Amino acid sequence: MYALLLAGTYFLLYDFIDYFEKDAATSLPRDKFLEIMNTIFNKASEPEREAIIFQYTGWESGNDGYQNQHQVGRAVGDHFFICPTNEFALGLTERGASVHYYYFTHRTSTSLWGEWMGVLHGDEVEYIFGQPMNASLQYRQRERDLSRRMVLSVSEFARTGNPALEGEHWPLYTRENPIYFIFNAEGEDDLRGEKYGRGPMATSCAFWNDFLPRLRAWSGRLR
Repeated sequence: MYALLLAGTYFLLYDFIDYFEKDAATSLPRDKFLEIMNTIFNKASEPEREAIIFQYTGWESGNDGYQNQHQVGRAVGDHFFICPTNEFALGLTERGASVHYYYFTHRTSTSLWGEWMGVLHGDEVEYIFGQPMNASLQYRQRERDLSRRMVLSVSEFARTGNPALEGEHWPLYTRENPIYFIFNAEGEDDLRGEKYGRGPMATSCAFWNDFLPRLRAWSGRLR
């Protein structure tokens, strides 16, 4: 299983082209933030929408317009990608499957998309299929190394059912220990250094996968 950092920003450009620019971050006023959030989650009940807006309001930023833009991207990524992936992974484990989860957090140096968009949906595909290892393309050496590592991990998983390379530990993903492996070309000098996280987006996904369904049930009983 896998997830990507800020996977939702890609889709904002297509659904709300009048509000966002591809190449530069946009300062999004509060009223536009509310309009977009209510449009995205228009199938939710009013109490649910209010809870979602509350959850993704950047309270500590003083209603900063750039933070509003960032929070819309987070809401889309969490709701449509990361949190359903977490829930699906846990469902598999509870049915006896061994799940290894990775979180791809590397923003490619050759990306044609604005920096504000972060790591987009599908950005990991070129690494899994080895595109950065093509010497004629303008990737950095660390990105070529990351691609090689991901190709080897996916191949090892296909061969043995375990993506861990020799001398590497990749914990199983479980409800008690939702540990994921991080793929990123930055940071440690040795890309083979083990990097882990918990979740991902554990707090946000507790909201989507636990609190919001309970709110929906409570609202239904009050009608």
